[in-house]
Amino acid sequence: MVPVIQRVRAVVLCWNNAGIIDRCLEHLLATEWAGQLDVVVVDNGSTDGSVERWDQRHPAVRLVQIGANLGYAGGMNRGLVDLDDVDAVALVNSDAFVERGWLAPLASALDADAGLGAACPKILFAEPDDEGRPMINNVGNELGPTWELHDRGYGEVDHGQYDRAEDVWAWCGAAALLHRRYLDDVGRFDERLFLYGEDADLAWRGARKGWRYRYVPASVVHHLHRASSGGQRTPLLDHLNRRNRLVVVTRHGGLRIALGAWTRALGGILVAVGTDVVAPLARARRPRLAPLRRRVRAAIDAVRLLAGGHPPLP
Repeated sequence: MVPVIQRVRAVVLCWNNAGIIDRCLEHLLATEWAGQLDVVVVDNGSTDGSVERWDQRHPAVRLVQIGANLGYAGGMNRGLVDLDDVDAVALVNSDAFVERGWLAPLASALDADAGLGAACPKILFAEPDDEGRPMINNVGNELGPTWELHDRGYGEVDHGQYDRAEDVWAWCGAAALLHRRYLDDVGRFDERLFLYGEDADLAWRGARKGWRYRYVPASVVHHLHRASSGGQRTPLLDHLNRRNRLVVVTRHGGLRIALGAWTRALGGILVAVGTDVVAPLARARRPRLAPLRRRVRAAIDAVRLLAGGHPPLP
């Protein structure tokens, strides 16, 4: 049988990733696969020299410069245009480093099952644990009790317990191969989400249309977790996490699950009022208003986004 997946576009998003983008591309360009692999880097307005002297450094990689930071969703969408000449699209984080044989097993999985919208690899942390053992970052996403998607296997030592190919609830945006038919049917990322949860939202939309996702352990990718977004937790990232969790669960989880998510969010606001405002005032100290404001802002912006608005980032 002639393979259906013969032309793949790998899209890598870059935003101030000067320290890691070259390594990511070197690994991608060393891919061993019989088909055609084109690599595209979408730059979200980097200012750290990430894309300087591009033609000399990476002449085989097409660069798309946006000139502004559109987040993961907006940046990736710029790499998902004009797909008529490709059969599938590989999403690869700039802080991820593929093994040479990573692509063939994913393409074969999509070829073998027309109902698959995406195939996802075994994603290991780039660094082993203190004993030199490989550590799992993601082996597909699973649905938690509150209907939020979580990294399956996260933090476990990899000793072969996930070495069987199987369907999973969703794929992870750090590395995945998406069939073009899936993207044509489901659409692109919701750019208003900006960062975090946009892959879960797209996976949910596909699942509701009947698409399935397969974890393929023969494909291995290594990941410097959160390095592409700076590596540190910030108030903005906390805001996006809180807001987007509410949005995605409300969109896809049904009434009971959505009510639970909003109850927890409002409960968190009440707890913040007690611990950060009332308690300090009772001790004649200055209240800490910033954490409370962030929680309230995340909830308000989630409502605005669900209503069709596009609230600005804080």
